[in-house]
Amino acid sequence: MTVELEAYLGAVPDLVAERIAGARQALIVSQLTQVLKGNNAAATNIANALVRDRESLERADALRSLIFIGLTFGLLWAFIKQKITVRVLSIAFFALILIDLWQIDKRYLRDSVFQDKQDMDQVIKPRTVDEFISRDPDPDFRVFDLTAPIKTDTYNPFFHKSISGYSAARLKRYDELIDNQLATNPPNHDVLDMLNTKYVITTDTSHNYNMVTNPTACGHAWFVKSIKIAKDADEEMQAISSFAPKDEAIVDQRYKKLFASKPFGGDPNATIKLVSYNPDHLIYQTGSTVPEVAVFSEIYYDKGWTMKIDGTEQPYFRADYVLRAALIPVGNHKVEFIFHPASYYTGEKISLAGSILLVLAIGGAIYTETRKKGRPETKKKTPAKKG
Repeated sequence: MTVELEAYLGAVPDLVAERIAGARQALIVSQLTQVLKGNNAAATNIANALVRDRESLERADALRSLIFIGLTFGLLWAFIKQKITVRVLSIAFFALILIDLWQIDKRYLRDSVFQDKQDMDQVIKPRTVDEFISRDPDPDFRVFDLTAPIKTDTYNPFFHKSISGYSAARLKRYDELIDNQLATNPPNHDVLDMLNTKYVITTDTSHNYNMVTNPTACGHAWFVKSIKIAKDADEEMQAISSFAPKDEAIVDQRYKKLFASKPFGGDPNATIKLVSYNPDHLIYQTGSTVPEVAVFSEIYYDKGWTMKIDGTEQPYFRADYVLRAALIPVGNHKVEFIFHPASYYTGEKISLAGSILLVLAIGGAIYTETRKKGRPETKKKTPAKKG
């Protein structure tokens, strides 16, 4: 089985979360046929097997749920009829919850999924071009492999920051960029530049892998000379089909208020460079004698990402359909992008508080029950008989 097929089959449970039927099944058969180099019969058999496998899993889960529901009702009935104490009920519920979570977690965290790094190195080995690219000391450039399926490439992400590859949670906007600008023949070179694609991997007629350096890649961030306003997403997509990303930014009109009232650009010696890279914290150093609009070769996603200039949060906006941009004031500044989703951390605190309250409630119930059992029963005095 090829690496591409293994990757696709790993993604299929997400694709068949709903019943595979009609156009949905035809799409999966078509994609499998491409992975299997045109073998439609094998692709159809695999798709049908996936349906049967999914149905079997659903039946097993339904039976499992029925068993847990039956046990829960049985425990509640026994408690109501005073056949078991609060302590026994609490311990039984704790055990049921633990078993339930353990069984579900083991589906995804089986012992077999934990492998040593050296074991994986024996399975996925770098090519000569991968070894050459890995010598580049730049912390944040990207690679585009023309020899691999752009949406199911599972090889290059092992070695590079690749602009292709499989993802079950790919942003729709980036998916649209792939369909309209990168999955074309040839791919849009302007878009490759704005994504800081420094290397392109190709193959020759003898199936030897070659590497081409892209000298026009825009880099980590840059200042643009002008901004073109697009009225909607369609116009924005059309505009990036042919433009000069180093000089011009394409921006949706909804962000116009963030820069329209302030003149920018004009310093030929203005600088901006990436000084520290982490996936959730990027730091840039800028310097200019006039305000500038900077475009950052990072995907725009405003849910959890904040931008700070010299420690103070500032607004930023989307440019070139998928990238980040911001108005940078005159002078030397430290610009940071930090990923800190408030909803996640608030939910984490609520979850922790709920867990503490649950433990306290169970502990209180056990303590109360223990005190009741340890308290001596008072004997009722019988009235003395007269006479």
